[in-house]
Amino acid sequence: MEKKVIYIAGLGLIGSSIALGIRRDHPNYIILGYNRGEESRKIALEKGLVDKVTNQFAEFAPLADVIILAIPIKQTIEFIRQLATLDLKKLLLSQM
Repeated sequence: MEKKVIYIAGLGLIGSSIALGIRRDHPNYIILGYNRGEESRKIALEKGLVDKVTNQFAEFAPLADVIILAIPIKQTIEFIRQLATLDLKKLLLSQM
């Protein structure tokens, strides 16, 4: 079975909590993370919440089976617009 790739945009309290739950329940999933702030990216990597991080949102989106937006609403709208322009996997909604 192919490993699922989960992409979490926003590694603050909400995003990191989601990552922790996914990591606990699905340790074989690959978790990618986006955050503007370097400190949050660094902490998420050090704590093993994510496998890789970026500060460029569009970088990991095409790799993802599931994309979780755990960011402020204004940024969410901007990122949804970006997602509409990217070549994404066909099935982004999935039961975990």
